[in-house]
This record gives sequence, C-alpha cells and structure tokens, in this order.
Amino acid sequence: MRPPMNQRVNISQVLMNQGQPIYDDYGIPKTGTVASDARVRRKTNLIRTANGTEHNATLEIDVPANVQVESGSTINFIDMDGNEGSGVVVSYEDATNITGSRVLFRTVYVDG
Repeated sequence: MRPPMNQRVNISQVLMNQGQPIYDDYGIPKTGTVASDARVRRKTNLIRTANGTEHNATLEIDVPANVQVESGSTINFIDMDGNEGSGVVVSYEDATNITGSRVLFRTVYVDG
C-alpha cells in the first residue's frame, strides 16, 4: 500500500555524469535540487552503518520510487503542520511489493 504523499521536499544532490561527479571551474562538485511530493513523519530511529557508527535519525520521509536519494544529501522539507526544516540523509531503504519485484516507495531517514 502506498502512503498518501501530501508534503513537499527538495533534495540537494551532487550532479553525476556516468557515475562521476561533475565539477565546476574551481573543483567544487556541482549540485542540483530535485523537488518531490513526500510523506514526512517525526520518528526517532537509531541507525547503525556498515562501519559501526550510530546515528540518531529524527525524521522518516517517504518519497516516490522514481526519486533517487543518496546518503549525505541535504533535504529541505515541509511537515504536516506546515513547519519548514532541513536535514542530512543518514540512510534509506526501499519498500517493495510482496514478491520484491517492484519498488513502491523509498523511506529516507534524516538527521535534522
């Protein structure tokens, strides 16, 4: 089941060309902003990464399956109460259908 997505998010990501970041004249990676519908929930989760570090994520944001999200991206959001905020993506996971053949939406864990 897909959750209703009534909030908005803007995700700042590094622009890529064939898997390599695009740099400007000064050697700084170029960034672009992707706007999308989302579902923003305040929920505290303890996330453990592969190298053993722990992060306390205070937000869960569900975005559509066509939105690509990477760890470390900056995300600006408007929650259910109309409050604006921002944070950094700590981790994400895909929500698939029962057979695992299709991604329904992505859950993004944000420290913000």
